[in-house]
Amino acid sequence: MDGRPINDTQCADAARRRVRAEGLPRLRPDRLIAPYLQDGETVVSRHRVACIRFDNADADKPGPTRRGTLYVTSSRMLLRLVGQRGTPWAVPLDAIVEMTVASEVALLVNVGGGLGVAILTRWPHLVRTEIAAATWIARLD
Repeated sequence: MDGRPINDTQCADAARRRVRAEGLPRLRPDRLIAPYLQDGETVVSRHRVACIRFDNADADKPGPTRRGTLYVTSSRMLLRLVGQRGTPWAVPLDAIVEMTVASEVALLVNVGGGLGVAILTRWPHLVRTEIAAATWIARLD
Protein backbone atom coordinates (compact mmCIF):
# COMPACT_ATOMS: atom_id res chain seq x y z
CA MET A 1 0.00 0.00 0.00
CA ASP A 2 1.34 3.45 -0.92
CA GLY A 3 -0.37 5.44 1.85
CA ARG A 4 -3.36 6.62 -0.20
CA PRO A 5 -6.82 6.23 1.39
CA ILE A 6 -8.65 3.12 0.19
CA ASN A 7 -12.04 3.35 1.88
CA ASP A 8 -14.63 5.90 2.97
CA THR A 9 -13.38 6.26 6.55
CA GLN A 10 -9.77 6.67 5.44
CA CYS A 11 -10.84 9.26 2.84
CA ALA A 12 -12.72 11.18 5.55
CA ASP A 13 -9.67 11.10 7.84
CA ALA A 14 -7.43 12.31 5.00
CA ALA A 15 -9.89 15.13 4.21
CA ARG A 16 -9.84 16.24 7.87
CA ARG A 17 -6.05 16.37 7.86
CA ARG A 18 -6.02 18.37 4.60
CA VAL A 19 -8.53 20.92 5.90
CA ARG A 20 -6.53 21.39 9.09
CA ALA A 21 -3.29 21.84 7.15
CA GLU A 22 -4.49 23.70 4.05
CA GLY A 23 -8.02 24.98 4.68
CA LEU A 24 -11.03 24.17 2.53
CA PRO A 25 -10.40 23.03 -1.03
CA ARG A 26 -11.61 25.28 -3.85
CA LEU A 27 -12.92 23.35 -6.80
CA ARG A 28 -13.66 24.94 -10.13
CA PRO A 29 -17.45 25.17 -10.45
CA ASP A 30 -18.93 23.28 -13.39
CA ARG A 31 -21.35 24.85 -15.85
CA LEU A 32 -24.39 23.42 -14.05
CA ILE A 33 -23.72 25.12 -10.71
CA ALA A 34 -21.60 28.19 -11.56
CA PRO A 35 -24.60 30.45 -12.36
CA TYR A 36 -26.13 29.73 -8.95
CA LEU A 37 -23.15 30.51 -6.74
CA GLN A 38 -23.35 33.64 -4.61
CA ASP A 39 -20.60 36.26 -4.50
CA GLY A 40 -17.58 34.83 -2.72
CA GLU A 41 -19.07 31.32 -2.52
CA THR A 42 -16.71 28.51 -3.54
CA VAL A 43 -17.25 24.82 -4.29
CA VAL A 44 -15.65 22.60 -1.64
CA SER A 45 -16.73 19.21 -2.98
CA ARG A 46 -18.87 17.60 -5.66
CA HIS A 47 -20.39 14.13 -5.62
CA ARG A 48 -21.98 13.17 -8.92
CA VAL A 49 -23.23 9.74 -7.87
CA ALA A 50 -25.33 10.84 -4.89
CA CYS A 51 -28.95 9.71 -4.80
CA ILE A 52 -31.11 11.87 -2.62
CA ARG A 53 -34.37 11.24 -0.79
CA PHE A 54 -36.27 14.11 0.83
CA ASP A 55 -38.35 13.21 3.86
CA ASN A 56 -40.94 15.39 5.51
CA ALA A 57 -41.81 14.56 9.09
CA ASP A 58 -45.47 15.28 8.31
CA ALA A 59 -45.58 12.89 5.33
CA ASP A 60 -46.89 9.33 5.57
CA LYS A 61 -44.03 7.93 3.47
CA PRO A 62 -40.54 8.98 2.37
CA GLY A 63 -40.14 11.20 -0.63
CA PRO A 64 -38.81 9.91 -3.95
CA THR A 65 -35.22 8.87 -4.49
CA ARG A 66 -33.64 10.72 -7.40
CA ARG A 67 -30.16 10.92 -8.85
CA GLY A 68 -28.32 14.18 -8.79
CA THR A 69 -25.12 15.98 -8.02
CA LEU A 70 -24.46 17.16 -4.50
CA TYR A 71 -22.28 20.24 -4.16
CA VAL A 72 -20.88 21.35 -0.82
CA THR A 73 -19.91 24.99 -0.98
CA SER A 74 -18.35 27.40 1.47
CA SER A 75 -21.85 28.36 2.67
CA ARG A 76 -24.46 25.92 1.35
CA MET A 77 -25.28 22.37 0.39
CA LEU A 78 -26.68 22.43 -3.16
CA LEU A 79 -28.45 19.63 -4.99
CA ARG A 80 -28.84 19.61 -8.74
CA LEU A 81 -31.16 16.74 -9.76
CA VAL A 82 -30.74 14.95 -13.08
CA GLY A 83 -32.87 16.74 -15.66
CA GLN A 84 -33.58 19.66 -13.34
CA ARG A 85 -33.89 23.11 -14.84
CA GLY A 86 -33.60 26.28 -12.84
CA THR A 87 -32.36 26.91 -9.35
CA PRO A 88 -30.92 23.90 -7.50
CA TRP A 89 -32.28 22.89 -4.10
CA ALA A 90 -30.17 24.66 -1.47
CA VAL A 91 -29.67 24.43 2.29
CA PRO A 92 -27.52 26.98 4.13
CA LEU A 93 -24.87 25.14 6.15
CA ASP A 94 -25.98 26.90 9.32
CA ALA A 95 -29.48 25.39 8.87
CA ILE A 96 -28.17 21.84 9.28
CA VAL A 97 -29.24 20.59 12.68
CA GLU A 98 -27.63 17.15 12.67
CA MET A 99 -25.87 14.60 10.41
CA THR A 100 -25.65 10.85 10.93
CA VAL A 101 -24.06 8.10 8.86
CA ALA A 102 -26.38 5.09 8.59
CA SER A 103 -25.81 1.68 7.01
CA GLU A 104 -22.45 2.69 5.51
CA VAL A 105 -24.17 4.06 2.39
CA ALA A 106 -26.36 6.87 3.67
CA LEU A 107 -25.76 10.22 5.27
CA LEU A 108 -28.89 11.45 7.00
CA VAL A 109 -29.08 15.22 7.28
CA ASN A 110 -31.68 16.94 9.45
CA VAL A 111 -32.20 20.49 8.25
CA GLY A 112 -35.01 21.32 10.66
CA GLY A 113 -38.63 22.13 10.03
CA GLY A 114 -39.45 18.47 9.45
CA LEU A 115 -37.17 18.20 6.44
CA GLY A 116 -34.55 15.52 6.21
CA VAL A 117 -32.31 14.47 3.38
CA ALA A 118 -30.88 10.98 2.86
CA ILE A 119 -27.77 11.16 0.71
CA LEU A 120 -27.04 7.70 -0.66
CA THR A 121 -23.40 7.42 -1.64
CA ARG A 122 -20.38 5.15 -1.39
CA TRP A 123 -18.64 7.92 0.60
CA PRO A 124 -21.00 8.96 3.46
CA HIS A 125 -18.22 9.60 6.00
CA LEU A 126 -16.31 11.71 3.49
CA VAL A 127 -19.39 13.77 2.55
CA ARG A 128 -20.20 14.30 6.25
CA THR A 129 -16.62 15.43 6.88
CA GLU A 130 -16.74 17.88 3.95
CA ILE A 131 -20.04 19.39 5.11
CA ALA A 132 -18.82 19.60 8.72
CA ALA A 133 -15.52 21.23 7.69
CA ALA A 134 -17.28 23.80 5.50
CA THR A 135 -19.74 24.54 8.32
CA TRP A 136 -16.94 24.93 10.86
CA ILE A 137 -14.95 27.30 8.60
CA ALA A 138 -18.09 29.32 7.78
CA ARG A 139 -18.77 29.83 11.50
CA LEU A 140 -15.24 31.14 11.99
CA ASP A 141 -15.71 33.84 9.33
